Amino acid sequence: MKSHQGELLLVLLRPDIPLHTNGSENNIRGDVKWRTLGGGIRGDLGRRCRDTVASLKKTCRKLGISFWD
Repeated sequence: MKSHQGELLLVLLRPDIPLHTNGSENNIRGDVKWRTLGGGIRGDLGRRCRDTVASLKKTCRKLGISFWD
């Protein structure tokens, strides 16, 4: 830790730097939960449809647009 002290304390100088780097993991966490609870999708077409709808929903959420509208 001593050799990386400068990198570890950089967050104190720059509060805009996130404390973790798992933003990508957070993006897919809801999908993984849904897949686990639902038992997954068996066919390729269903998987593609699910992924497309999930992507559109997340994009709308990030842009502040209603998915249903």
